Amino acid sequence: MEANELIKKIKDLPTISTVALQINDEVKKESLTAKSLAALINQDPSLTAKLLKLANSAYYGLVRQVTTMEKAVTVLGLNTVQSLALTVSVYKVFKSGPAQFDFQGLWLHSLGCGVAARNLMLAASPQLADQAFVCGIIHDVGKIAMADKLPEELARMMALIRDKGMSQGAAEDEVFGFSHQKIGGRMASVWNFPDNYVFAVKSHHKPFPLKEQDDPDAAPLAEAVLVANKISMALGFGRSSNPAKEQVTAQELETFGISGKGLAKVVRQIKDDYRELVESWGFEAN
Repeated sequence: MEANELIKKIKDLPTISTVALQINDEVKKESLTAKSLAALINQDPSLTAKLLKLANSAYYGLVRQVTTMEKAVTVLGLNTVQSLALTVSVYKVFKSGPAQFDFQGLWLHSLGCGVAARNLMLAASPQLADQAFVCGIIHDVGKIAMADKLPEELARMMALIRDKGMSQGAAEDEVFGFSHQKIGGRMASVWNFPDNYVFAVKSHHKPFPLKEQDDPDAAPLAEAVLVANKISMALGFGRSSNPAKEQVTAQELETFGISGKGLAKVVRQIKDDYRELVESWGFEAN
């Protein structure tokens, strides 16, 4: 199947919620406010309940419990609640994947990537931390499309990786003729995510450093996801279809103002954040 054929079938996949699509639309129009965000989330009672549960978890460290979305936005901030809403919506897509697909393993890997990307950005550009988290969450969504629409081909790809020691990229190219990054980027676009999020999904296996884009935030976000993906793999967060573990280079760390000596502290924080976040989702950290 050609990439364009699979892309056409993406519309048949479970999509993110209407609320999440509306949030992305308002973000693109630069019209999202604390009041409008709370109002959008309140349209979906199940989303509201899940968000409030997560907001009150140890990961966010609130001193007092929040019981309304308006209060959550006030206490946690617009960007954090926005990232929470999008994350919950994307999780539903993971959960609705085919039974034979290890959605939980991929979800935990994605949570790890999101946490690592957020911590990298906190060290370099704190204002982009929540965006980096969401980009980490969605970086592998293309694999869900492959698993759902082309399960036999996916099994052949995994066999090439397992039995012949092929890289994930080479195996995808041989079996599919395109990468999960390309499909994931298209999905992120269909889901109305900002262009810099789409770029991050499409670029998380490209050589570092990435070329500058028209949006000055695009390359930093994508580089955060690229490095965070390596960290999530190295720390064994979840399970990815890619068994290869790539070493994070000094150049990559320097991009985020992290020295070799400072890496241990960052890794400890990532591990702590990951454990608390996974527990807040009701999973066990591996």
